[in-house]
Amino acid sequence: MDGRKAFQLYLIGRMRNAQKRAAAMAEFGWAASDADSADQWARDTGVDRIGTPFSAYTTALGEPVARIVVPDGDPYNRVRLAYCFPAWSALQVVVFGSVDGVVAGVAFDRRADSGTRLETRNDLEPWRVVRDDLETTGARILDQETWYPLWDVTCEIPRFGARYTCQFDFGLLQSVQAFPAGER
Repeated sequence: MDGRKAFQLYLIGRMRNAQKRAAAMAEFGWAASDADSADQWARDTGVDRIGTPFSAYTTALGEPVARIVVPDGDPYNRVRLAYCFPAWSALQVVVFGSVDGVVAGVAFDRRADSGTRLETRNDLEPWRVVRDDLETTGARILDQETWYPLWDVTCEIPRFGARYTCQFDFGLLQSVQAFPAGER
C-alpha cells in the first residue's frame, strides 16, 4: 500500500467523528479493507506509536514539505516535519519530536497559505479547525482533558458570545457543542 494513502487512512481510522470518517472514505473510494491494511502498515512502519525515529516517517511518506527546527521551548516539540495530504487540503499534518530524532506525536496544523478560519461561530466546523485556531479567537480555556492524541476542552469565546465543548483528535476538531455564555 502506498505510504501516503496508508497514513491518511490510518489517521482517519483514529478519529472520533464517524460521519467525517465515512465521508472521507467514500470521497476517496476507500473500503474498510483498505483501513485494515493501513492499520497493519502503521504497525509495520512504526508510525502508530510515539518514540519512533523521524526516519520511519521520511521512509514511509517521503520528504516533508517543510522541516522546522524551533530553537527553544518544549524539548519534545523542537523538530517539526510538515506533510500535506488531499484529505485535508487547507491543513498540514505535522510530525513533531526532539532534536535527537525521536517522534513525540502527530498533530494537524493550519497551512500558512490557508488563512484564519475562525472569524464567526459558523466557522467552528469539524475537520476544518485545528487546536491552534482557538488561540486566534481569544478563547479562554475553562476545562480540559487530554490524553494523546485526544484533547477535549470547554472554552469560552467572548467574541462569539458563547461557551463551547470541543473534541480534538491529533489537534483536529471532531465535534463541537455550544452553550449560551452564562450557562455552565
